[in-house]
Amino acid sequence: MNLMILLLYMLRAGSPYIVNEILDDQRLVLTGPKYDGIYIYSIKKETARKISNYNGFHISLSFDRKKILVKDEGKVILLTDDGGEKVIVEEKGNIGFPVWYSEKLIAYPYEGCIKIIDTNGTLKNNIENVNSPYIDTNGDIFAFQERDEIYLIDRDGRKEKISVDGVCYGPSFSPDGKKLILNCISKGIYLYDIETRAISFVSPGNNPRWSPDSKKIVFNISEDDGENITSSDIYIYSIEDKKVSKITDTPALHEIKPIFSTDGKTIYFNTPDLEVGYIKINSKVKLIRVHDEK
Repeated sequence: MNLMILLLYMLRAGSPYIVNEILDDQRLVLTGPKYDGIYIYSIKKETARKISNYNGFHISLSFDRKKILVKDEGKVILLTDDGGEKVIVEEKGNIGFPVWYSEKLIAYPYEGCIKIIDTNGTLKNNIENVNSPYIDTNGDIFAFQERDEIYLIDRDGRKEKISVDGVCYGPSFSPDGKKLILNCISKGIYLYDIETRAISFVSPGNNPRWSPDSKKIVFNISEDDGENITSSDIYIYSIEDKKVSKITDTPALHEIKPIFSTDGKTIYFNTPDLEVGYIKINSKVKLIRVHDEK
């Protein structure tokens, strides 16, 4: 039995997880199948500790990477890595997914607007004319998808369409707030420059994520048979060089949803079978074993 097959067998013997975010160089945020529950995974101990039963489909890490925002119907909930939980605000209807606006402020979509609150739930600002459950922000402006197009809106409510033709989704600001990536179905990944307002094509692919230094984008390019993924590998785009590099070439393993580590030297990923793995730049792909913490 070769090493790759052995690693696959060992991991499948354990519980399936989805890697969601990176807390630091020793811990990952995982969720269960269908994003059920939120877990902290210790790389050193190879154990996953459940900190919440909430759905982890779309979470937001604080700037110090110690607090996690989630939503549950009309609630904005703040979680800490030790299992602490605080309901920040509760609306009468369903809300969109909350994000950190600054170190002390939180933003979330609700009934056609973006509400900005502090961590005690006190309303600080209200930005109207936003109809989307998903938003992202660089602390100055917001990006969101509306009717298959991408828009920006500032604190004064000035709204601008930025996307190319087609069905576009998933806008995400770079860590330095200067650029934005977005996906367009059947086309791929685009890059938008906030200052110049120029938009450029990056590559076919899906699930783009920024490097911590805002200089690279990691993503996967996949093929499918209409039902299942038949191949998928990880690629990196260099903003400076404007070049795409293939990072993995593993016919027996289909890497999807890659994400950079906090130091930018390792890329974690999922597989369609809910396996979790990683690859260090210029090294070999490895899968990790996840034990449930007793």
